[in-house]
Amino acid sequence: MQRTVQLLTLAVIAKASQAQPVIDFVTVGAPGNRATVPSEVPDWPGMQVGSVNYEYRISQTEVLVEDWYPFVQAYAPFWNGSVADSRFTSIFIYHDGDQYVMAPGTERYPIDTTWHMAARYVNWLHNGAISGQEWAFETGVYETSTFTQNPDGSWNDQVSHSPNARFWIPTYDETFKAFYYDPDRYGSGEGGYWLYPNSSNVSPVSGPPGVGTTNAGLGTFSQYSVAGQYPDYATPWGVLDASGGENELSETTRSEHFRDRYEFGTSLGTSANFIRFIDRTDWQRPGAGPDGSLVGFRIAASIPQPGGVVLLGAVVTAWGAHRRRK
Repeated sequence: MQRTVQLLTLAVIAKASQAQPVIDFVTVGAPGNRATVPSEVPDWPGMQVGSVNYEYRISQTEVLVEDWYPFVQAYAPFWNGSVADSRFTSIFIYHDGDQYVMAPGTERYPIDTTWHMAARYVNWLHNGAISGQEWAFETGVYETSTFTQNPDGSWNDQVSHSPNARFWIPTYDETFKAFYYDPDRYGSGEGGYWLYPNSSNVSPVSGPPGVGTTNAGLGTFSQYSVAGQYPDYATPWGVLDASGGENELSETTRSEHFRDRYEFGTSLGTSANFIRFIDRTDWQRPGAGPDGSLVGFRIAASIPQPGGVVLLGAVVTAWGAHRRRK
C-alpha cells in the first residue's frame, strides 16, 4: 500500500545526516487512579477506562518526521520493499535515487505508518537506536517473528509489549489517562476526567493557531501541520496535540482473534463537528490489518531508575500546575 501527497516545496529536498532521534517526554503520575465514571464518558457511559497503576512517560507529541528519519536510514539496509512505500518512509520522506531525504518544512509534521512498522521503531529505540544490526529492529519489545497471518485472515501478533520494555506503543488506558485524567479535576487531590483532551469540558475548535484550538478539521497539509502549535490547550500532563495531528495507534487489541488495535484521536481530515466522538476511540479500518493502515503514534516509556541514563537524548519534560478549565 502506497500513499502520496503533493507538496508545494518538493522542488527543493532537505537532506540531513543520520542521527539518533531526540524525543521529549512528559511523566504521567498519580499511579492507581480510578477509571472513568458514566458522567465523564457520556457517549459511552458503560466505559471504564483510564486506570493505570504505575507511573510512565509518554512522548509530548506524536512521532515526527525528524524522529522517524533516523529510523528510515537505519532500517533501509534491511527493508525489502519499494523505496517509495509510505508504510516504511511515511509520506514526507522520499528516496531521491541516492538516499532517503525529508521534504523541507515537514520535519515537525507527525508521521503515519503501520502498527508493524511502529513496533519495529520501538524495538530499535529499546535496543539503543543502533545501526547495522537487523536484530535490533525485530526483537526486544515486540517479537516480529509473531507477525504472521493465518489462512482465515487472523493474525498471530504478540499482544502486549515485553515486561522489560523501555519503550512501547501506549496502551489504550495509558493514552486515555494521558489525554483526559487530571489529579485535581474536581479540586485539590480530587482526580477525574475532562470530557475533551484539552483540559476542558468545552470541545476543541478547529482553526489555525490563535483562532482555533486544534488543527483537526483543517483538511490539508500546511504550516498548521507542525506539531505543538496549541500549547495552551495541552492535556493536564502537558501532552500536546491530543486533538489534531494524526490518529494514533494503541497497543490494546479490540479483538483477540484478529488482533485489531484501537486508535485514538483526530486528524487534519477529521471534521471538528465530530471531535468529541472521534477523540474518544476508533479502531483500525476493517480488513486493513496491522500492516496496512497508515496511522500516527506516540511512544510510551518506563521511568528511568535513579542514577540511570536517559536514552536517546530524550528530555523528560515536567509540566507545571494543572490548569482548571470549564
